[in-house]
Amino acid sequence: MFDLPIVLIKQVSDQPEYEIKDANDQVVGRVVRTEGPPRPRGVRGAIAEAVSPPPPGRVVIQAAGLDGTPAFSVVSDTGRPLEILDPNGTLIGTLESDQDATGAEVRRVASGSPFGSVLRLIGVGRAMPREYHLLRDASGRRLCGICWEQKQQGHRGGTAWVPTDAEYTDANGARIARLTYVRATKAEYTLKIEYRLSEPLRTLVLASPLAFALVRG
Repeated sequence: MFDLPIVLIKQVSDQPEYEIKDANDQVVGRVVRTEGPPRPRGVRGAIAEAVSPPPPGRVVIQAAGLDGTPAFSVVSDTGRPLEILDPNGTLIGTLESDQDATGAEVRRVASGSPFGSVLRLIGVGRAMPREYHLLRDASGRRLCGICWEQKQQGHRGGTAWVPTDAEYTDANGARIARLTYVRATKAEYTLKIEYRLSEPLRTLVLASPLAFALVRG
């Protein structure tokens, strides 16, 4: 899984369960939930979850090869950055929101609007053309920036910003990967890695679509 230039990640159920495929659509790994409550199943379950969201808590998903050998885990826990762990449970790194870049985007959008001060007050950063994240190593050192492009789509009687593509740049600003997100009945991510990356960046980049999937579906 770690040496593929193109990785496809497809959700296979209404749970956080995924297949990892190569560019030829051949399965090379699987992802399952190893900790945390199951999500409600079916249409009724989805409606119930929307009306009464479950309490926040810790959820862990694990990626493994076809032989069952664990590769890494992704941990979502309330109030903490998303964590990527090795098979022994040791922290490899984190995925978190880039507050500085998001703040700059809020100011950029607000400055072009006659309602700029209002937009700043209501937190327009959650409804922006771009969304920013960081990958950090276990010591907190920034390794990679991620910029999501978003577009507006109809959503529950109104419109919402929906992520479509993300560009990954290293500490020098060079693009190292690109991620495409498609949400139909189930989520699909396509990750194209443009360079042979060294560790821990390689594992963090590979794990990042699953980290996004864990919080977005």
